[in-house]
Amino acid sequence: MVTINQVYEYLSENIFDPVPKYIFFKEILKKPSSSREYIEAYNNMVQSKWYRELADNQSEDGSWGSAFHGGNVSASKGHKFPCTEAALRRARELSLSKNEPMIAKCIHLFEKYISGETSPPDGVEVHEDGGKGNRIWHGFGPAANISMFDSQNPFIKPFQKSVVDIYKIAFKSGYFDEEFFFEAENDYRVYILAHPRNSFSLMLLREADYLEESLQREHLSYVWGKSAAIKMNPKYMYKEKKYRVENAPDHIVYT
Repeated sequence: MVTINQVYEYLSENIFDPVPKYIFFKEILKKPSSSREYIEAYNNMVQSKWYRELADNQSEDGSWGSAFHGGNVSASKGHKFPCTEAALRRARELSLSKNEPMIAKCIHLFEKYISGETSPPDGVEVHEDGGKGNRIWHGFGPAANISMFDSQNPFIKPFQKSVVDIYKIAFKSGYFDEEFFFEAENDYRVYILAHPRNSFSLMLLREADYLEESLQREHLSYVWGKSAAIKMNPKYMYKEKKYRVENAPDHIVYT
């Protein structure tokens, strides 16, 4: 019988690509960052094409591309990464932590978005609502992305609590009240990204012990079991407060 230690030994000797080798030592074997194996694997990983592209294309302010969210803004401008979110997906795939200098720099920028010190340069998420939707977006989206690297960051706590408070009301009857949610969204009491089928809300709740077990079960049952989704009609979204039901395959939005 092959033992798990033999498997570990085999993989240690036969993984040659620097990225999976680093992930193997960090995530699977959980080698201390001070260990020789970890340091050697990390040093090789940062010389890889995939890391160098991140490092070489980051802007001085900590962002990538010319947008925070939405590749259409940057696609025609020759950026390696269409937006900052896309670059952060690469960073997650490389298993980079919040302490990585480029990630720490980006998180600091997101904290400034949340505090209102500065705003993302997005053209995709501009709403014709006097800026109300933009202000919510500029906090919720960055907070969700911070959570993927630092789920205990104090800047994201209000957004985590907001999602849970919304769920407690929306699921109080034992099922998700679609009409309540979208009426609340139209009145700017919630933002569309807080919808339980949207991965941004799931990102915010990562490693956050906020939901009671019964609410977790109701949430997950809704996410995986629903085959119709209410979608906003952008033409009437902020004027006549209309929403519509569309049949759609089971999915989590923005997976």
